[in-house]
Amino acid sequence: MGLALCLYPAHIADMSMVNVSLTTQCSVLPPNNYGYLALGFDARRNLLFFSANYTRTISAVRMEAGALPWVVVSGTGVVKGLAVDWVTGALYWTDSSRGHVMVARWDGSFQNVLLQDQVTRPLGIAVHPRRGRIYWTDLGLPSLVKPTLESANMDGSERRVLVSGDALGRPNHVFIDYTKDKLYWADSARNKVMQYDLNSGQWGTFFALPRFKVYGITLYRNYLLWTDMEDMNGIHMARLDIKRRVRSIIHPGYGRAADLITVDRVLQPDMASPCKKSRMLCEQLCLPRGPGNHTCFCGLGFTLEGGMVCIPGKIARDNFLLVTDAHQRNVYQIDVSTGVIRAVTQGERHQPIAVDFLPGAPGMPGTVFWSDNEAHVIRRTRLGGHRWPSTFLDLPEDSKVEGVAVSAEHRLLYFTDVGRHVIGVADLGDHGGSRYRHAVVVSEGLTHPRDIVIYSARGTGVGKIYWTDWGPKATISGAYLSGEHRSVLVSFNRTAWVNGLAVDRIGHSLYWADAYNNEVGVYNLSSGQHRILLSTPAAHFYGLYVMNSFIYLTDWSRRFVLRVPKSGGQLMQFGEGKFNKLFGITGYDSAADRSKQGRGVCADQRRCGLQALCVPRTHLTLTCREEVCVLTRDDVASRHYVFPVPTSP
Repeated sequence: MGLALCLYPAHIADMSMVNVSLTTQCSVLPPNNYGYLALGFDARRNLLFFSANYTRTISAVRMEAGALPWVVVSGTGVVKGLAVDWVTGALYWTDSSRGHVMVARWDGSFQNVLLQDQVTRPLGIAVHPRRGRIYWTDLGLPSLVKPTLESANMDGSERRVLVSGDALGRPNHVFIDYTKDKLYWADSARNKVMQYDLNSGQWGTFFALPRFKVYGITLYRNYLLWTDMEDMNGIHMARLDIKRRVRSIIHPGYGRAADLITVDRVLQPDMASPCKKSRMLCEQLCLPRGPGNHTCFCGLGFTLEGGMVCIPGKIARDNFLLVTDAHQRNVYQIDVSTGVIRAVTQGERHQPIAVDFLPGAPGMPGTVFWSDNEAHVIRRTRLGGHRWPSTFLDLPEDSKVEGVAVSAEHRLLYFTDVGRHVIGVADLGDHGGSRYRHAVVVSEGLTHPRDIVIYSARGTGVGKIYWTDWGPKATISGAYLSGEHRSVLVSFNRTAWVNGLAVDRIGHSLYWADAYNNEVGVYNLSSGQHRILLSTPAAHFYGLYVMNSFIYLTDWSRRFVLRVPKSGGQLMQFGEGKFNKLFGITGYDSAADRSKQGRGVCADQRRCGLQALCVPRTHLTLTCREEVCVLTRDDVASRHYVFPVPTSP
C-alpha cells in the first residue's frame, strides 16, 4: 500500500486470520520512503525492489529479518512498474510521468532509456528471459492516445503492439505464467483480469470481477490475487478452480493498495538466455535481443567499441566541469563548450561524493581526486589517462568525507570528515617517500563539516581554508592552512543545511548553497559583507562551483547541472538531464589556473624530511607535523621554521 510495505504468507487465502492485520503485516522501511508504488523481486539474489514516489527513488532490501534498504536509483519520475531479469540481473522500470521505459544493472549502474518514442503513460511491466522479451501496459491519454499492451525485445528492438484501442479499458499491472506461457493483465475500467497466449496470440477474459477496479495482480498455485485502489481498496483472493472470491483484506482509508507480487523462487525458474554469460559478452550491460541474440549497452559517458567494450569518450583538456553521481557510481566530465558528458573512470564503482582537480604541468594531464564513502577511501586518476582509479588515502570505517580541496601551491589535499568530526590534510606523495603523510588540522568544535575550499589572495602569499558546518547552528568558518587563527565568517540564525562552498578568485568572494532554505548566498572576503543571491521554492542544492561569470550547482531534485550568473538572475539548465543523483562539482579553466599562483612554502614536501608533513602557517613559516594516524585527535609534535618566500618559476 502507498504508506507502507505489507508482507503476507503466500497461502493467505487458506490460513487463519487470527493475529493477522495491517498493523502486524505492514511496515514503513527506513528512511520512511512513503509513497510506495511498484514492487519487484530477484529470487537468485534474495532481493526485493520497491519504488517510493515521494522520494523519487527505487530501493532494494535483502529479504532477511532486520535488513535495511538502500537506494539503487534516484531522481526518477513516478515509477509504477518494476521487473527484474533474474537471469542477467537487469532491472527494468516504467516511468509514467516522464513517458519512458528504463533499464539498468540491478544495482542501479549503467542506466539507459530503453523506450521513449510513442510511450505515454507506461505502467505495468514484466520480463520473459527465455523469449528475450519485455511486456508492458500504457494507459495512453484520454481521447488523444489509446491505451496499449505492448512487447519488445529486452534491448528495446522489434517492438510490437499486442492489444490496443477499444479492446482495452485501463490496463494496469501484468503477470506472466512461464509454465503456460500466458500473460495476464488487470483492467480496472472493465473490471476484469485478461489473458494473452504468448504462443498463439489469442487473448480474452480470464476472470470477471464486476465489483472490483483491478490494479495489481499475481497468480500463485490455484489462486488469483489482486489489489483494488478504489471502493474495494485492499487485497483480494479468488480460487481459480471454482472461479470465486474467497477472501478480502480491506484497507483503511489512509492507505491505497497498489502493486502486488508473490515472492517464490518457483516463479523465477531457470531459463536459457543469450546473456547468461554476460561478463564474457558485454563489459557493462548485456540485454537479450530475442531468444538467441544479445545487445551490449554502455552507461552514461561511455561509447561502445567492437560490439562489447565500453570506452570513455575523449576527455577535454580545458574548460570543463567535473561532477560525481553517487548512484551512477562514477565521476563525469561535462565539456562547458559543448555540454558533452564523458565518464572519467572505469573499473571499480563505489560511491563518489566530493571531488577536486589538480592541474598538470604544461602539456600534461591533471589529476582528479574524489572521496568514496562506500569504500572509505580517497581515490585519484589521471584525467584522460588509463582511467583506472587508484587509492590515494585509506580511511577508517567510520569516516565519511564530504569535502576535498587540493592545493597546487603546497602539494596538499585537505578534506572534511563528517564521521570523525575533523578536517584532515595529506601530502600528494611526490616527496620521494613510500607513504602519504597525513595529519589533522582542525579537531575541535566541528559537528557536521561538509564542503571545503582553499583560497590564497594573490600577492599576500597567505593561504586559508574555508568550510561549511551544519552543526546545531550552521556556520561558514575559515583558518590558516595549519588550522590556526580560526574564525567564523557567517553564522546562520535559522535552520540551514549549508552544503556546497565555492571560491570566486576574481571577485574575492565565497558562495554557498543552502539545501534547507533553497538559497545561494555570497560572502565578500574583502568587506566581510554577505547576502542571499537567489532563492527558489523547489530545490535541494548540494555542490556548487564558480567558473568565469557563472555559478554551477548540483541539485538532488534534478538530473542535470544548474547554472546562474554570479550577479544573480534565473537558474538555467546546463547540459542534458541524464544524471541520477549529483553530489560534488568542480571544474577547470586554464585562464584561472590555480597552479599559476606560484609555489608555496610547502611546495617541496622534502623540507620536513620523509617522516614529517609540511603544512604552511603563513607565507613565511611552516610547521613540520610528525606523521600520526589519520583522523585522530592526538596532539602532534611541531617544529617551526622560517624560509624565504619562494618565487614563481
